Amino acid sequence: MTVPESAAQKTYGLFILAIFLLLSAGAALYVGSNSFTIRCLAAVALIASVYVVRISHVHTRDSGARVDFTAGRRPSPMIWFVGIALLVLAGISYLVVLDGGHTAWPVYLFVGVAIACAVVWGYIVTKLVWRGR
Repeated sequence: MTVPESAAQKTYGLFILAIFLLLSAGAALYVGSNSFTIRCLAAVALIASVYVVRISHVHTRDSGARVDFTAGRRPSPMIWFVGIALLVLAGISYLVVLDGGHTAWPVYLFVGVAIACAVVWGYIVTKLVWRGR
């Protein structure tokens, strides 16, 4: 399947516009970090950037390969157990931080558990959402 020249230019033009919106939103967030109005405009530019990337269809080129979305595997029961155990550990470490006194190790424990939770739950969500890829 060939794409006409004008359609390809429009697609990549929209993608370049999305990159420009993303960069300008980042610059606005950095420069106007103390201004609510500038932060709101930057958030709108970020959302518009995502929308323009979606309508540009740069990421949906037909390569001839087909993906079977029904062939994916669900997360194993062990990873679910680890995820739930990490949530319990996060709650306990949060209570230790609240009652930790003047030492730093409870904060390090909480941050370590939070990073582990982010990794494990990110893996679980990835397996649930993108099952066939």
